[in-house]
Amino acid sequence: MSIKRILLPVNGRDDVSEVVHLAFDVARMVDAEVEVLHPYVPYYDAITTVGEAGSAAQIARDIELARSRFETENAQAKRLFETISEAHADIKTSFVEMAGRAHDIVMRRAFSSDLIVIGNAKAFDSVFWRDVYDGALIHSARPVLVAPTKPRTPVATDNFASDVLIAWNGTAESARAVSAAEPFFANADQVRILTIGDDSPQAETAEQMKVFATLHGANASVRVIEAGNKSVAEVLIEDASANPGTLLVMGAYSHARWRERLFGGVTQDVLHQAGVPVLMAH
Repeated sequence: MSIKRILLPVNGRDDVSEVVHLAFDVARMVDAEVEVLHPYVPYYDAITTVGEAGSAAQIARDIELARSRFETENAQAKRLFETISEAHADIKTSFVEMAGRAHDIVMRRAFSSDLIVIGNAKAFDSVFWRDVYDGALIHSARPVLVAPTKPRTPVATDNFASDVLIAWNGTAESARAVSAAEPFFANADQVRILTIGDDSPQAETAEQMKVFATLHGANASVRVIEAGNKSVAEVLIEDASANPGTLLVMGAYSHARWRERLFGGVTQDVLHQAGVPVLMAH
């Protein structure tokens, strides 16, 4: 696959500077355009606290407060886009503003994009961003690149994805993630396929993926290791963090999403803890 359009969701409240840097570094690397998307809830849909006993004056005040808050956020989102456009004048950039639930808007706009770039779930933990994650990761059928909140090493065009680490577990999700990573193979110094555990069929398919990655221009290798006393997520994050410029590639939610949210799982742990960019596919 090739990457020609990158979707970058924003709002008028949160600092997305690290996410922006990553999105434009990738756009510059693969010669893609960036669509800055601002999903927002209309102020009249956001008023949910007025009870039947509320006076007309109280209702009017609530409406005015909601209107003012959302007008401010919308204006801030537009200013952010203007700042982004000026800072990255060499990249074709467009701005789309849509009213509705972020989940639905991100999903629909992603259909005509090749890649979605969002932030680390630990820093972006709000109703808005959880909706963005659901629309992007679960329902869009598009790969998602997750930016670390505080990168251990600077994410620069000449360094990004010089080391591609594929977390291979033999699932359809991980296979989709490998395909999503193909645009980065040719420029990577190494593509490391890592499988955890002594599952023979899983190790066998890892060797098949090595051949597949090589066909797509990768300098590929396979390593099978045991997690020991560590969780799978800990092993992946530790390995990925050891080399500057690592892009971690993995499938998302191989188990049911509700199960991971209730009991934890590799996807949730990596989304919250990884200090390197992570390319995910569901």
